[in-house]
Amino acid sequence: MNELQPEAGTHDPSGPSRSTRRGLLKSLGALSALALGGLGAAAPVAAVPAPLRVALIVPRRSPYPGFATHFEEGLTRALRGSGVVLSLFQTGALPREAQQAARDALDGGAQLLVTLGDGLTAALHPLLTARPVPLIAAEIGVLMPRPGGAATPPLTVTTSLHAWEAEWAHGAHLARSGAGPLHLLISMLDAGYDLPYAFTAGFVQTGGNLTGTTLIDAPTERRTPSELAALACQSGAGAVHVLASGGAPGVIQACRTAGLRVTAGGLSVPPGTAGVLQALAAGSGQARPEWQAALGRAPGPLTTLGFDTGLWLRHALAAAPGHTPLALIAALASTPFDGARGAMKPDAQGRLIAPLFLSAGGTTLQATRPLTRPPAHHPGLDPVRSGWLQTYLHA
Repeated sequence: MNELQPEAGTHDPSGPSRSTRRGLLKSLGALSALALGGLGAAAPVAAVPAPLRVALIVPRRSPYPGFATHFEEGLTRALRGSGVVLSLFQTGALPREAQQAARDALDGGAQLLVTLGDGLTAALHPLLTARPVPLIAAEIGVLMPRPGGAATPPLTVTTSLHAWEAEWAHGAHLARSGAGPLHLLISMLDAGYDLPYAFTAGFVQTGGNLTGTTLIDAPTERRTPSELAALACQSGAGAVHVLASGGAPGVIQACRTAGLRVTAGGLSVPPGTAGVLQALAAGSGQARPEWQAALGRAPGPLTTLGFDTGLWLRHALAAAPGHTPLALIAALASTPFDGARGAMKPDAQGRLIAPLFLSAGGTTLQATRPLTRPPAHHPGLDPVRSGWLQTYLHA
């Protein structure tokens, strides 16, 4: 466990439901009672505040290169000189593994948890209901909202890359801009989550012509990148959209060589890849000079997400009257700030909303939020649509 040392309102397109809108407010009310019953009232501001002990819980392995290390790097850079003591815990994909990592963190004195990966909040719900501490859930944002929502711990706020919203908006943008017939290429991993569905809905409902969908790594029929490109051409498509969060550089290159226009979504494109259009809440290209120095010239989406998570916590610490759970979660839930991705603001559900950007190779082309306003619920979406039980990108 190392102390970090100093070193030289937008629209919510998911439309909060009545029950989820009240969730954070209920949590704050419940915590007030807990505070009176033993957690203690918010302490007055001390001349020299004690360090805040924060535990970061990340996947032990991931199909996306640098998934955990890039996020940790961004978070650490943002927290330098903040007085935060950061410790690292790793988890596998199963709920019991996530709970054990969180239990170890709490037993070690953690006052606040930060998790990386969609699905961890549901896994931690039983433990953190019994042992309430503030939780910042950092996610990619691959799951569309469902009626009733998933169970989350009572003191949870969320930040994400808004991946499903970005896919919906990107699909609608391509259809409106006359992209022509398009073929969707997806990996087995992404096929189990909502990104292909969100892109297809945004594209088709806005008038786009989808010529078909093909798995790039189907176990029953292995195809080379060149064969996949030829299949897309044979379908009548002049463009492809790639969703392969484990990475598919060979497929992208083969499609470009075949003369197809290539766009991508999610975490399909490694940082620094030029010329592939993608939409994600992953950096506006307009960061302050001091942030550019900390982040580098072309930070990847995970580094940017980690950095903004750290900035959020710094601003909350400056606003909070103490380190009690009530003081911390109230500050996080009400503190807007300027981040590396632009103006950031928590909504009524404690979700930090970031702008979306359409970019190619890290260069911002235009702000795209709101390109379209995705509906809160689509008739074809049901609670069992997402096929994987594991936490997203946790191997």
